[in-house]
Amino acid sequence: MKTTTSTFKKAENPVLNGFKALLEEMKEELLSELRNEFQSVSRFDEDKLIKPGEAAQRLGISTRTLKRYRDDNKIPYVQRGNLILYSEKEIQRMIQGTYCPNVPEPEPEIPRRGRPSRFNLKV
Repeated sequence: MKTTTSTFKKAENPVLNGFKALLEEMKEELLSELRNEFQSVSRFDEDKLIKPGEAAQRLGISTRTLKRYRDDNKIPYVQRGNLILYSEKEIQRMIQGTYCPNVPEPEPEIPRRGRPSRFNLKV
């Protein structure tokens, strides 16, 4: 007795086709976002980018102060995922004093009332 083998053709599955289309759309969207991200970083391409520890060391400040400068928009930076980088050129400009961010004037100190304590007496 001879057995016949039948070849099963995969029928078109609408769920699978929909899933493939969704994956293709997500891939295109992700590639588009990545292109935009790298274009926004392109202004720093000609500069060497340095890590926060090195930038803070060159400026003679703590990394916390550097973060505060970044949060106050006093220093430009690039963020790639969780990594934050600074332009070596901008750091040099800050060291040389040619970098002038938009910094508000500090408020004047208000003198305290009452008797001076022994800790703030001027000698």
